[in-house]
Amino acid sequence: MTAIKINKWIVSISAATILGTLVGCSGPTGAQPDPPVAVLSGLPDAVSNAGSLDITVSGSDIISYKYRLDGSAWSAERSVSVKIEDPVVVHGWHTVDVIGSNLTGTWQETSEATYHEWYTVYSYSATTAGTSVIGPLGADQTWTSAGSPYKISGDFTVPAGITLTIEAGTIIAVAGSDSTAGGSDPSRIEFRVAGGLYASGTRANPVVLTAQNGAGTWNWYGLVVESGAEGVDLTAVEIGHSRYGVRNNATPETLTSADVIIHDLEP
Repeated sequence: MTAIKINKWIVSISAATILGTLVGCSGPTGAQPDPPVAVLSGLPDAVSNAGSLDITVSGSDIISYKYRLDGSAWSAERSVSVKIEDPVVVHGWHTVDVIGSNLTGTWQETSEATYHEWYTVYSYSATTAGTSVIGPLGADQTWTSAGSPYKISGDFTVPAGITLTIEAGTIIAVAGSDSTAGGSDPSRIEFRVAGGLYASGTRANPVVLTAQNGAGTWNWYGLVVESGAEGVDLTAVEIGHSRYGVRNNATPETLTSADVIIHDLEP
């Protein structure tokens, strides 16, 4: 029995009562710490032409981390002093997931991993063999990854009644000058559709329509959907380094699209 004097009164409290009070206490000492969360900096832009990563991992009390690219296996544990510097040379969509570990060895849940997604643009190589084309098309055609790149040197048209199907992974490279010197802009190549155009890329293998001259050039006009076109569907398509990207002169429902990346338009 313990006696405690309060002012002039003496109160007797048993040891069991004191112990029970301490064991059952709650308050700041019983609060659970926040789970670890990795913080990422130096991330690629949403549309990027960087050839490698330069990502720094940090966070409150985070001392190490694991990561994975494009849903692959998790890396070994590494210190936050080591950056993520993997090369990214394949065009298309990419992801990085990171989980952090704190001073107590507690790991961020993989289901709550810190996540970033971006698109790496296609980089054209002039030395790549391919297929030379010039319009207008005279019959239905299918362009494939195996025939890529399809090199366009003058205004190209898919006429009414004709359908061009473009398979996943196909590359179309447009020259820097218009050999036909026609169309709306005699100095720039136009890709015009009056018939049907169905470009069916995937997130793993997008269709690419870009300039042969590469970054910093806008010397092709863009994709033009003519008034009265029969139908244009663009799925997982990259359109780069043109003046306008896509111009739809048809009704809105004529053109459907999903996962289309348009970048580096003329300022």
